[in-house]
Amino acid sequence: MTDASRALALSALLVASVVAGTAAFAGGAAAAGTATGSVSASPSTAGETATHTANATVGSDLNSSSLTGFKVDYAANTSATDVSNVNESDVQNVSIVRENGTWVNVRDDLSSVNTENNGHTVTFGFGGSYSLYRNDTVHVEYGDVQNPSSAGTYEVALSLNPQSAGATNVTYNVTPAVQALNVSVSPATDGTLANHTVVASPGEETANTSLSNVTVAYGWAVDSVQWGSTPSAFVDADGDAQYDADERALNATALTVSDGTVTVEFDGNYTLESGTDVVLRYVASNPETTGEFGVDARFNGGPTASDTVTITDGKDWGSAHVHAQPPTSGVNSTHLVHVHQLDAADVGDSLNKLEVDYAVGSAPADVSNVDQNDVERVGILRNGSFINVSDDLSSVSASNDGETLLFGFGGSYSLQQGDELLVAFDDVQNPAVNATTATNVAVGVNVQSSDSPAYARFHVTNDTLAATVVGEPADASSNATQGVVVYPGTAQDGETLSEMTVTYDGTQYAFDGDLSNVTASDVFRAAVYDRATGTQTATLDVTGVSGDGDSVTVTFAGSYTLSPGDVVAVGYADVTAPTTAGIYWANVTVNGAATNYTDSRVYVAPNTSLTDASLAATETSPNATTNHTVSATVAPGDAADVLAELEVEYGNDTSLANASVATLAIDRGGDGSVDATIAPGQYDAVVEDGEVDVRLTSDTRVSSSDRVVLTLAGVQNPSSGESSATVEVNDAEARASVAVSTQSSDTDTNTGGGGWGGGVSDTDDDTANTGDSSSDTTTTTSTTTTTQTETSTAESPDETGDATTTTTTSTSTQTTTTTGSSAGFGALVALLAAGAAALLARRD
Repeated sequence: MTDASRALALSALLVASVVAGTAAFAGGAAAAGTATGSVSASPSTAGETATHTANATVGSDLNSSSLTGFKVDYAANTSATDVSNVNESDVQNVSIVRENGTWVNVRDDLSSVNTENNGHTVTFGFGGSYSLYRNDTVHVEYGDVQNPSSAGTYEVALSLNPQSAGATNVTYNVTPAVQALNVSVSPATDGTLANHTVVASPGEETANTSLSNVTVAYGWAVDSVQWGSTPSAFVDADGDAQYDADERALNATALTVSDGTVTVEFDGNYTLESGTDVVLRYVASNPETTGEFGVDARFNGGPTASDTVTITDGKDWGSAHVHAQPPTSGVNSTHLVHVHQLDAADVGDSLNKLEVDYAVGSAPADVSNVDQNDVERVGILRNGSFINVSDDLSSVSASNDGETLLFGFGGSYSLQQGDELLVAFDDVQNPAVNATTATNVAVGVNVQSSDSPAYARFHVTNDTLAATVVGEPADASSNATQGVVVYPGTAQDGETLSEMTVTYDGTQYAFDGDLSNVTASDVFRAAVYDRATGTQTATLDVTGVSGDGDSVTVTFAGSYTLSPGDVVAVGYADVTAPTTAGIYWANVTVNGAATNYTDSRVYVAPNTSLTDASLAATETSPNATTNHTVSATVAPGDAADVLAELEVEYGNDTSLANASVATLAIDRGGDGSVDATIAPGQYDAVVEDGEVDVRLTSDTRVSSSDRVVLTLAGVQNPSSGESSATVEVNDAEARASVAVSTQSSDTDTNTGGGGWGGGVSDTDDDTANTGDSSSDTTTTTSTTTTTQTETSTAESPDETGDATTTTTTSTSTQTTTTTGSSAGFGALVALLAAGAAALLARRD
């Protein structure tokens, strides 16, 4: 199209608009200065902010006059249109269209834009540099105009050079406001629970009616619906979809789902306003497949508004969770990250990195101050046992403006089917929020560029009661120590503390512990601390304690008034812990009140002791490379314990440079025969720096008097003296040694009970062990360490002589804590941070 034809087309459109404006003439006579005109809005929807276009045709009275002004008066009959925000920067086009269709840009002559009449009139001022001629049209486009809130036809008075000429009246149309909808889900990945945010704007048909319900119909079988962030519904006055303290929270009375439609019921106390958004926030399931899905919403069963959401491919994790302790807004906190189920792609791989990305959420935490020294616990939860992997943690670094944390590992630990990952770290700044908030966190294990992380929901509150139960992670302890740390919420503010109840139950295993022995004399700490500083501010007066099988209630004198700025700590002893290692729950009520944040995970670890240990060598010659057999008799705290880990640490100059694990076996009952051989694929073994570390990946149980037998190949004896080692099974420790002599390398030695002193013969040696013992001498002291000395004489098959080997074992008994020596609140908090925090969390 040529410039000339384009000008003619524009002129034709302009003439059509002027004619249309004249056809809608409001009834007054056209002024001689301004002959005709028109006004239009884009968009024309009621209540919208729009760009308006005003055209005025020059009459005979202004022929040959200079252009000095153009007045658009929306208050000609009504005052519904608001131009108070219009200024010179909002002017998009200002031109004179000559009668022959030529457009003359006069923006350079625009000198002012003024509003008056309470924002209902706008006047454009000009410097007079351009002349007007009869049938010319002055054309102005300007934004930031607020359309009337209701649909209809509105009158406008237009006047050119208003100081000297009259006005002509025209009308413009405003169309009804339609209901609008915007739906977002986070994370927007398939097969997961997500935070759903529904922003719905009422149209004119539902405006000025009481809000009774909102229905949201999804294009998939949505389920698992539950409330999300608090408040769950509010009036979004500023349109940012975020709740502000000065915005109105709505009382949502019910949340239900049926046939893919979510219904939110209200109390009817809010009147809908056209164009004012109502925001709903809840948790619901995403579709199991990817793609674009439709969502429809209606107020009070009225007109339907529609939107679409796009669901992308997410990694198929079972779940991950992130918890803060305390979950208080804006405070420094310890965070626990728990990956409940590994993706199938990660099983069999080494643990190389763990990424915790808070940036994906609406209220990110600040981890910029977290470093390796802040990591309190990191490990793998496998078959009910916790494997500490802190020795493999190589780096902790924050990025993304302090909103993403990356843990680097050396790759020494492999991930097995059913493994769970736990990491607890301090120095996290919780986000500052003015209401209880659920925000998202992305948690990725060995995440590569093509992977998708698991999404967790991270809760922060400044008004909700919270509690955590901490204690000795012991199994079958008759005098375990437990502690309760309570964070009062705003609902408890000013309430007198009268009682606190802790109830235990089990999910993985039935809770068979006992709290009936806990009495008032077992309460060793009952105090109040300032939440911000940790300073003790009060001591609580305990008036009574009543316990039964699975719960204990502590009553108080009523002299303390609860406050959200405080922490209440109560510690008690004489708790009989469950007999089986695993994860249990403890629910806390304060004056009968409980919340989602008063449930805690309680981890009970294996409580294994050793009664003896022995070490034997196939060859005892100095510097000989030989097989060593290490065995230890276990004494579980209950009927059976999980065999989680076996460690052997050598002293002297015994070399393991070329050593490896040959066999791992269980001698049931300690009768000297192998009853169960543990295959190499059922454990991970690391041999380095004089230590052997074997971590089992299978669910292997050991009972009382069972003997764990480990054979090492390629061990080099020391040059003289004895080869001594510390043996640990599930952290229970004993010591053993074997003497290095100048006897013939064709002779084996045999020490220890049950025939395991001599271990397994070297494949290059034709001799065998007799497995008998001629004498035993035992000396027992009254301390917590029992020293046992065994002297055995083994007759060699070729009767060349006797070989005597001395084996020394020492067993450390577990010390139980009584009332007089129980830890105070400081120790409980330290336990929470350093040990229990990695294993205790709010019930999901």
